[in-house]
Amino acid sequence: MDKAQRPTAQNVQTALQQELQSASLYRLYARIAKAEGYLQIADLFVQTADHELEHASLLFELSNRCVPPSTADNLRDAAETEKQNPYAAFADAAQQENLPETAFLFRQLEKVEQNHARRFSLLLQNVRNDAVFRKESPRYWVCRICGAIHRGASAPQMCPVCGFSQACFSLYTEDY
Repeated sequence: MDKAQRPTAQNVQTALQQELQSASLYRLYARIAKAEGYLQIADLFVQTADHELEHASLLFELSNRCVPPSTADNLRDAAETEKQNPYAAFADAAQQENLPETAFLFRQLEKVEQNHARRFSLLLQNVRNDAVFRKESPRYWVCRICGAIHRGASAPQMCPVCGFSQACFSLYTEDY
């Protein structure tokens, strides 16, 4: 029997999906509680969502034999996942049921998911080409920790203000 088909492997995948679903639902529940003025309850939902996400992380590592996939692997998987969204079919079904607002929402969500796929694909190219922190021409880079601005073809190895590593830098934009 293939390891992926063993009951325990299937149970790990089922548990992982349950933990991820719970984490997402609890964050939505927190928004509702906050909007209704129950801040303590909202905080409890967020805290529990964080716990569920930690459980998912443990299960994710277990399902990957304690060797999580690389960022490149995750970007490739995310791009493919976003491309496989069901929204076009959902929109058609809603249209047939004479639910134009729902059909419109599904069509808009399909566009968003396509953009997510495009963005993940571009980021994957940057990782593969070692272009996350380097560009062909000088750019502005911002430290995500302290807000320091640097101009250059690459982000500095270390932030000159707060001392955090290059990993804390991203391209600076002023698209407001």
